Amino acid sequence: MLVVLKRLDLADTEKLLAPDNVDRAALEEYAIEAANFSTNYQMPNLEFAVNHYGQPDIAMFDFTSMFAADNASKVVERNGYKLLMILVGDSLLEVTRNIFKKSRLINIQFILQPFWPTGSGCARGFLSSLDAAWAIKSWSLGTLTPLDVLAERESIYRLLAQTTPDNLNKDWKSYTLDPATRYPNLNKAVVLPHQTVCLFDTDNPASIERMKRNAQERPNEVPKKRRRGKKNLLKQ
Repeated sequence: MLVVLKRLDLADTEKLLAPDNVDRAALEEYAIEAANFSTNYQMPNLEFAVNHYGQPDIAMFDFTSMFAADNASKVVERNGYKLLMILVGDSLLEVTRNIFKKSRLINIQFILQPFWPTGSGCARGFLSSLDAAWAIKSWSLGTLTPLDVLAERESIYRLLAQTTPDNLNKDWKSYTLDPATRYPNLNKAVVLPHQTVCLFDTDNPASIERMKRNAQERPNEVPKKRRRGKKNLLKQ
């Protein structure tokens, strides 16, 4: 029987999984056995990828506590320049990219290695990337206010944790940036623009007031119900 941990009597999880308490040779052997067993010995290449330390990229993780971001996006405005910040996927590693678009800046925290214990990480990583790209498109077009973009992004983000093969569009070849092509039960108004004010960090409060006024002046897109008076009844 393989013993991966050198000491099992450590109550502190951090110390238990510390590198100096892990037998890496045993861990590598265990990983190879697990890969062979799960694929019925059909894996053609069992060489490990190498991490930035030049070692086989394997590790042990503690899933006693799980954490998730409350929000997927945020806007920061300073000196008239707006920065859109978006979270993509779920992982331990992040890399930041900045993209300028006129007076608007997009900051994306890309997740390099999605890791979900249920095995759904890769799929949700792709979904969240497409969702983020849709938000970037909406942001770059400039037809929506930052609060509108935030509200739409947060509404779509609420769906991510609930996605399963059963509630996604089965025709995956038809997927585009438009989230409606992926989520049959999509409701972009789960989160409303006025609820995302806390996600808009600005040094100019007038920006928020201006967006609120624009929202109030925006024509109602919901068609009004016609009254069925006597004239309508006579015409029918």
